[in-house]
Amino acid sequence: LFFVFLFFKKILLITSHRDKSSWIFPGGGVEPNESTIDAAHRELYEEAGVKGRILRELGIFENLERKHRTTVFTVYVEEEYDDWDDKRLINRQRHWYKLKDAASLLRIYKPSQLNFLEQFISTSPNHINLLHQMSS
Repeated sequence: LFFVFLFFKKILLITSHRDKSSWIFPGGGVEPNESTIDAAHRELYEEAGVKGRILRELGIFENLERKHRTTVFTVYVEEEYDDWDDKRLINRQRHWYKLKDAASLLRIYKPSQLNFLEQFISTSPNHINLLHQMSS
């Protein structure tokens, strides 16, 4: 379960819990008896210290080799907190990046998540403007 965040034309990335120099999308697993929507809201706060409105399900991405399925949501962030679980526990950081900078970081640190960003761009109503932001 992973998320793509768009907020004033910027993308939210967080540091990886394994490598603090790596930037990735927030995400996590679904607990027993929890919906993917509820898990998304919980993980948003735990990992990134934000609350927001889920705009749409971007898609379900399957990795047949690893027998893993990832549901990706686009989220409009409405609240940011200065203090949150992962910041306190593991000193996790968050940062808003321009689209092209987020793409560059994902290409380096988490290429599989770059697919989510590309899917977001290609299915957005203003995808031409977003493609321009990626290249400029």
